[in-house]
Amino acid sequence: MADLIDQYFKMIRNFNYYKGTVSVRYYWQSFLSIFIVGFILFVFCEFGTLIIFLINLTTRIKIPLDTMNYLYPIFIAISLVGFLPLTVRRLRDASHSSLYLLWLFVPVVGWVFLVLALLEASVES
Repeated sequence: MADLIDQYFKMIRNFNYYKGTVSVRYYWQSFLSIFIVGFILFVFCEFGTLIIFLINLTTRIKIPLDTMNYLYPIFIAISLVGFLPLTVRRLRDASHSSLYLLWLFVPVVGWVFLVLALLEASVES
């Protein structure tokens, strides 16, 4: 678990590194780390909203319920900034152009096509 969290922060630190390649394993471990950290943050935000609701219900303190809802979009934005260069390096490793990212704009079929391209084995140079 700690390795996945370290993997997430390593991915974020390399947000401006588009050169080189990334292995299939490293790419999907980074994807898994985003998923796990996002899930933990989601549960934390929901639990925090429940605590705020209970505080509002039992005291005179009135805290807006959407206070915790700002954390998750910030997390998503930071994760996308770190994950985009990783995806470009992974596509390069599978000998595809970074223009393959345009498949994201084709619903379902394009996403499947992109995932299959990202799952391809590394091309040895």
